Amino acid sequence: GGTPWLMVHADFAQQNVALEEADESSPLNWYRTLAKLRRDNPVLVTGDWKSLLDEDEQILAFERTSGDTRMVTLCNWSDEVATYDASIVCGLAPVAVSTSEAKVGELAPLQAVIYG
Repeated sequence: GGTPWLMVHADFAQQNVALEEADESSPLNWYRTLAKLRRDNPVLVTGDWKSLLDEDEQILAFERTSGDTRMVTLCNWSDEVATYDASIVCGLAPVAVSTSEAKVGELAPLQAVIYG
């Protein structure tokens, strides 16, 4: 043991790695999902990048492509439901969803979805 140089936060019993690991929807597990997705899909690292839905003020959308592989990332930055043209994910299935289930053509508030 040793002496910590920083004080332990007051809510350490409610906010800690053990609890985050046990919660499938925790931020820790979301980041682990994204890291694994990136490791398993080189297109997310080296694929060509193209912006989608440039005029949309609620959604950040882009695709990465390499050969026959295509992945689309959609992020709703607003606290309201956002809709988009479902054709941009035609033929793709959700592979990572930050909150609730993915609905093609619609993003829940503050939701991010990656289709591939």
